[in-house]
Amino acid sequence: MQSTVDIDRLRELLGVMVFDSAHEPVGTVREVFYDEATTVPSWLGVAVAPSAGSRVLVPLESALLGGGGLTFPYTKDFMRRAPAVPGDLGGAREAELRAYYGLSPLESSGDKRSLT
Repeated sequence: MQSTVDIDRLRELLGVMVFDSAHEPVGTVREVFYDEATTVPSWLGVAVAPSAGSRVLVPLESALLGGGGLTFPYTKDFMRRAPAVPGDLGGAREAELRAYYGLSPLESSGDKRSLT
């Protein structure tokens, strides 16, 4: 069972600025995807065109905190071309995203829940 403190800490990521590898702004964190069993956050939904409702998912494990937000080791264009994930983030979709970002596959991946 997840505690309120864990969820509150995840909520602190909402609205944080996201920057690319050149420290150019990409957007803001709109969603935090976390493992339902452990409440460990793993992916961020980043609003890249808020007026159009566009979002991309980026792996939290690649983020560096500082400089006014979260910086990722990818270009803005690379992040914006990530595979689209409409709705929930399941095992196959997560595997596709991990491959796209060059991350090692997970042995097992629990269901992810979105916190907005």
